[in-house]
Amino acid sequence: MKTANERILGNDFAIIICKILRSIKAIAAQKNIDLEVYNDHSIKLFSGLPLEVQKAIIENFSSWEMVLAQLPLKKEKTEMDAASEVKMLQKAMRLYGLKSPEDNWDFLEKGDIIEIYNLADQQIYRNFELLKICPYDTLTLVTHEWSVLFDRAQSVTDNIFSELRRLANSDIKERVPFEVPVHVMKCSMSPLNETFEITFKWGMPLFCERTGEK
Repeated sequence: MKTANERILGNDFAIIICKILRSIKAIAAQKNIDLEVYNDHSIKLFSGLPLEVQKAIIENFSSWEMVLAQLPLKKEKTEMDAASEVKMLQKAMRLYGLKSPEDNWDFLEKGDIIEIYNLADQQIYRNFELLKICPYDTLTLVTHEWSVLFDRAQSVTDNIFSELRRLANSDIKERVPFEVPVHVMKCSMSPLNETFEITFKWGMPLFCERTGEK
């Protein structure tokens, strides 16, 4: 008789996402980053999602895997430095057909959390930094609402979305300070309730290479 986990992995989408996430884990390991990419619980939750949501998650991680796969792999493990972060970000932008208003990326520092969101507030790119310190496995981060996983003041969350709308809908065409106060965020679903102090630095609109639109 099959175990519950074997039955779950009978779902083709579950098999696909596990394969992609194992590939991402292997690439991270080459950079001395140990990621928990999924577990039985997160696979079960993923398999219970509507098929169109499963497909969207697969497409998201598949794109990220394509970007990571372009990083040069060496026999010896190497750390991700600021230069590597810039290269990975630039590869992601090329994949999505995006361009930056800046050519100089010196403002990025080692340890910065870097994310790209589309106009629907969906994250389409992330670097490893949050995943390195977060107690949740990678798949759990996309099978739950952010507000379920993390607890922070509602006023701060409102402020973040206000800043995203400002970047998307105003005439801003360059990097600007992301006007969100330093705040504490708690991992509310983790048994240890880990907390992080979050400092936002910059926000920057990206533009479609083909049309020039945000």
